[in-house]
Amino acid sequence: RSSNAVAEANAAVSAVLNDPTSIEARTCCASILNVYHENCDFPSGEEVSDRRLFIIIFVIAFCGMVKSLIRHFQIRWLPEAAGCILVGVVGGGIMTLVPHYDLSFDGNWFLRIMVPPIVFEAALSIDKKSFNRHLVPISFFAVFGTLMASAITAVVVFRGSAFLNSWGLCSSIPFIECLTFGALISSIDPIAVLSVLSNIGMTDTDTIYVVIFGESLLNDGVSIVLFQTLVHFLDESLIIDSEAVFAGAMHFLVVALGSLFVGIASGAACTVYYWAMHGCHTPLVEVLMFFCWAFIPYYICDGIEWSGIVAVVATGFVMDLYVVGQEGEILQTGAQTPPTSNVTQQEHGSLSQSKQERRRLFRKIFSKEGHLSTISRTHVGFVTEILATMMETAIFAYLGLFLF
Repeated sequence: RSSNAVAEANAAVSAVLNDPTSIEARTCCASILNVYHENCDFPSGEEVSDRRLFIIIFVIAFCGMVKSLIRHFQIRWLPEAAGCILVGVVGGGIMTLVPHYDLSFDGNWFLRIMVPPIVFEAALSIDKKSFNRHLVPISFFAVFGTLMASAITAVVVFRGSAFLNSWGLCSSIPFIECLTFGALISSIDPIAVLSVLSNIGMTDTDTIYVVIFGESLLNDGVSIVLFQTLVHFLDESLIIDSEAVFAGAMHFLVVALGSLFVGIASGAACTVYYWAMHGCHTPLVEVLMFFCWAFIPYYICDGIEWSGIVAVVATGFVMDLYVVGQEGEILQTGAQTPPTSNVTQQEHGSLSQSKQERRRLFRKIFSKEGHLSTISRTHVGFVTEILATMMETAIFAYLGLFLF
């Protein structure tokens, strides 16, 4: 039976190959493929070609010059981000004049290469005391504000599409898709706003600056987790009932809390690592390992489809507190260290020696004095800001380039 089946299959393939109509179809497909490969299909090596890299570097350098001119001449009506977008618009207009050339943008570069340094720099640079002081309004705006913005956007889009559908202008959009769209655009970009606030003299200790900055950190993570949760409801075979809604809410909590746990655990592991290797690294290696530890939680969460942004924010907070250290806290701790007294003796008497040793070791590892050398502590912030500025400039320039 198997030999007969093989013979029948060979006969069917031969009949198809010898059919004149199939020969014409193959010839037509081959010609279409040739045209596609010549004009549309750029090889993977083209993405890193010298010409493409030259254009990218030139645009970023020109954006840097424009940002410097905006700051030097104090052009407050034009934010630096808008200046970079205009540079991209001009560059995109010029590139449209070049035949058969397309500077495509890979979304993986944006999510996996450009976003982590920006988010980590923001988490590292925000004033922690001001953030803790305004934690309640920041959390309220980031969580409930994002959910409210997504819901309002979904209702507007749903009602608007239904109204236009009644006039025959477009088809109505399902409400779950409207919710997904609302979650997609509810993530704000505060860079331009913070740039304007900085230009008018506000610092990272002012209330409005800290609230906007802190809300933007948490807002990105909340909106991405909400979007990933709603994507599961786009399955047409899924019946949306109370169980499905409960499962979606649990997925939201698992992703948010799980990403937060990964970030905190990674920051704690980094702290233990720097404590154990204290004095073994040169300043160069210290800075290098600092950034390796910073981006590990992002790719862990991204690999298991959790929120890398939430993880990086949590890691940045922990590493800034216990690896970099807080200078004000160091002085305050040194000034307020109580001498040995009867309280200490009573504590020694009430606790076992092993518990006291573990507590003393824990306080030594997770001390706000930090574990970086003085040189590394100075250069970490500088290198982080360079990477974040370069990525932000590239993103805004890309926004202008792809308007065409």
